[in-house]
Amino acid sequence: MLDTLKYTKSLQVLLFLLLALGIGLSFFVLSDLSTKILMAALAALSFPFILLIIGNVRKLLMGGIVLLIPLHIDVNFYHHFRNQAGAHTMGISAIDIFVLILLFLRLFELAVRKPNVDMHFYPRLSVPAILYIQACIITLLWAPQFDLAIMQIVEMIKLFFMYLVLANYLEKPQDLRFLVWMLALTVGMQGMIALLQTVTGGTLGLAFFGEASIDGPGAGPWRVMGTLGHPNRLAMYLEILLPLCVALFFIETRKLYKFALTAIIGLGLIALIMTGSRGAWVSFVFAMGVLFFFLLKSRRVRWKALVGPAFLTLFLLIVVSFVFSDMIYQRFYGEDHGSAMSRIPMMRIAFNLITDNPIGGVGINNYQEVMRQYNDSILGLQFETISRPVHNMYLLVMGETGVIGFSMLMLLMIMLIKGLLQTLKSGHKTIAVINMALLAGIGAMCLHGLVDKHPPSGYAPFYIIMAIAAASSHMQTTKSAQPGIGES
Repeated sequence: MLDTLKYTKSLQVLLFLLLALGIGLSFFVLSDLSTKILMAALAALSFPFILLIIGNVRKLLMGGIVLLIPLHIDVNFYHHFRNQAGAHTMGISAIDIFVLILLFLRLFELAVRKPNVDMHFYPRLSVPAILYIQACIITLLWAPQFDLAIMQIVEMIKLFFMYLVLANYLEKPQDLRFLVWMLALTVGMQGMIALLQTVTGGTLGLAFFGEASIDGPGAGPWRVMGTLGHPNRLAMYLEILLPLCVALFFIETRKLYKFALTAIIGLGLIALIMTGSRGAWVSFVFAMGVLFFFLLKSRRVRWKALVGPAFLTLFLLIVVSFVFSDMIYQRFYGEDHGSAMSRIPMMRIAFNLITDNPIGGVGINNYQEVMRQYNDSILGLQFETISRPVHNMYLLVMGETGVIGFSMLMLLMIMLIKGLLQTLKSGHKTIAVINMALLAGIGAMCLHGLVDKHPPSGYAPFYIIMAIAAASSHMQTTKSAQPGIGES
């Protein structure tokens, strides 16, 4: 008996020594890794334990995809930044890994023939999206910078699979509500980061998550960017998603949730003002008008119930505008270092480029590579900022992919808006209200696109909207979208 006890203690000591050695070697190895690889390794090690705590793998992965969209946690093996409007890196992101896990889970469920599990293609949106990707692939034949075009196409393909996978996992209105809450949390998170950037007057050292400093005329720490890399990108992100945060007021009934939404909207409005994006300010006001127009017209929400959220939004907007009135005055009446005036020669260059390449454009993500040879205006030669692509997403798409690509993208946009309009008639309040907010966000993006250079083809929030729209349309034909089922 004594010998057995000694033997057991010896084994315990040996195991503890081996464990200590393993931990020590792990720290030794991890200390030599780059920050991104180190964080990825730690996340991979903690992932199984998070799964055990959460329990719902599907929701964890879906929520992770949405929460990671504005954070840019990735490992890139190719980087080529030439001031282009599209992708400038190529690699593997945390989002890609989560999407692949979800895809394999669904394929496994199909393989074992799990009941009530299916894989839908959603042709109304998927076919135009594929046609647009194919139009972009064709431009590889004449794109001057092949690698820039490849980077954008790879990004589009990855986002397409993200849309398709998410749409197939949005099976009930409760899933839509969950995803929208995840989007709302990103708005609050970016609002908090932007507020801290405003208070500190600079960046917060979050370069790992995508935060960047802006140098050049008209840029400064007073124009916040969150972790999106540029104030205009953050502004577009907020103008699209803030209407969704307001829409949640008409879905949620618990006071705690409404209080959280008030804080999120307040932080989002502060961040929107501090981006200094005049186009986003106008687009947001337009989006809110669209949202309340559809809410009144659809009669999904009683007009008395509209008064509270409308008053709250207006009150927060007035308070934030008053507190940050110096920023608003500066952007409308102060010195902008020629930013507004430079848009005129930018458009002149775009028209010249499109006239020379009307059918297939100059190649996806290659506008910046060839634009200088089309600058034939004296005014344009006076601006250093003319090195940037035209600040108009419609002219940019036409210039890069010609009439063919532009037509496919417009077809996708039309089918998306048409699908959203049809879901407004849903018998389920959650579906109808969420899609009203998505329409408002798409309207803001389309309006802002007249003065900004970020087309939706490589924009992750746009594909999230596509996933919600596709899933909503499918729910209308199933019992999960009928009145009284899954109502919040």
